[in-house]
Amino acid sequence: MYKIPFILFLSLSFAQWFNLDHEGINRTYYVSYPEDANESTPLVINMHGYGGNATGQLSYTQMNPYAHDQGMAVVYPQGLNNSWNVYTYWDNNTYDDVGFLSNMIDSIASNFNIDLDRIYACGMSNGGYMTYRLACDLSDK
Repeated sequence: MYKIPFILFLSLSFAQWFNLDHEGINRTYYVSYPEDANESTPLVINMHGYGGNATGQLSYTQMNPYAHDQGMAVVYPQGLNNSWNVYTYWDNNTYDDVGFLSNMIDSIASNFNIDLDRIYACGMSNGGYMTYRLACDLSDK
């Protein structure tokens, strides 16, 4: 009989789904905040690709352990129709994602100690395109 070691990894963090009403539509996002943070923390917006979702992005990127070790919070927003509106012919999304993400940042900052001078965005595929769009349309944040 083989014995398989069981290792339990604990991440000291606060993680929770949040809802935000934006333009009459319920939008969701998942915040993972380092529990031991004692000063304002940077925020990374980590966006899924076309056809993906926030939960899949959380699992696929495994960003939380790295970010928390660096004292950073991560948010995984959910795009409507599992996509982001990046003004391409294939994204089947006409929603105000820039406005949603802007309001999401404000909401997170009102609930957590976020350093508003250190907000970053990244994403996979369609989420990467959304990162470019945020750099252009939301550079004030």
